[in-house]
Amino acid sequence: MNIDKWNGVLKDLNGENIHMELGELNMYRKFCSTLYALIYIVNLESREVLWVNDNTSVRGQMAQNGQDYMVQVNTFAARVHDTPDFEDIVKQVIKKLRKNPDRRWAGLHRVKDNSGLHRWMVYTASTMTRDENEQALTATIVTFPVEDVFNTPKTLKEFQKYIQLHINAKERDKLTDRQRQILKYIASGFSRKEIAQKMEISIYTVDDHRKAMLKKLDCRSTSELIRIAQRLGLMIE
Repeated sequence: MNIDKWNGVLKDLNGENIHMELGELNMYRKFCSTLYALIYIVNLESREVLWVNDNTSVRGQMAQNGQDYMVQVNTFAARVHDTPDFEDIVKQVIKKLRKNPDRRWAGLHRVKDNSGLHRWMVYTASTMTRDENEQALTATIVTFPVEDVFNTPKTLKEFQKYIQLHINAKERDKLTDRQRQILKYIASGFSRKEIAQKMEISIYTVDDHRKAMLKKLDCRSTSELIRIAQRLGLMIE
């Protein structure tokens, strides 16, 4: 890093050149204040929000601009706590970081904005400080508004497919490859005979697989199987 770009040559009170860490510190402060994201530090024992970056563009949507900084921090902290997700977030972060302080963790949560509405946020968390036993003591959480992803609708559609495939992976893995293919054909409107011809199997084998899928997926009818095929993302594989 060329610190001269940021602060030039700094001098101490005696007129001697001092270390350039101050210049780097100022750069980090500027970075934290201009980044379109919230960065906050949480005590994993008390679950208290200890610090929030001085970023009015995002934090101001959660607390009134013009308030004293610490008042804004407290307002933001109250709104973070007053969500259905905060306890789960902290529990998950504590569980993961206490088990492995070097672990990185990410997910989604909601924060109330000034109008009282919940805003979806993407977050990532990691250990910031540790106690004398090398256990995670505080965590740094970086979060940004989800609605910004709509700025890239084309890639968002691809991401939607990715989410659909992965979020239902366990349920989809209940089926064999052949059963997934048969279910895909069923959802596409092919008859028993057409599926048998396409897969070079008998219609009785198709029926057996259909019965097995009804049981595995706890369905009562073919129409339910079709709805599940769509939900599991089988139509976009």
